[in-house]
Amino acid sequence: MSSKGKYNKNVVIVVASIAATGGLLFGFDTGVISGAIPFLQDYFELTDSQIENLTALGLIGAVVGALFTGQITDMLGRKKVILASAFVFATG
Repeated sequence: MSSKGKYNKNVVIVVASIAATGGLLFGFDTGVISGAIPFLQDYFELTDSQIENLTALGLIGAVVGALFTGQITDMLGRKKVILASAFVFATG
């Protein structure tokens, strides 16, 4: 007796690729921020400590957002949350 998988292999590959792209974009954003730091530091006359805090705030925001996204999605629905996050990402 052969047991057929419950999931379509192609769908799993597409979903995994999209998830990996999300991780890639997160890393890309971090890299872009690191390239902008010297210009921000000169323009706003920030100390090294202030730059470290500024950089850490972006990552802390990502962690806090990840903690509450599930609850927000339960309240508003997946479609609205995905559209809102895509809008925020696109507008910068």
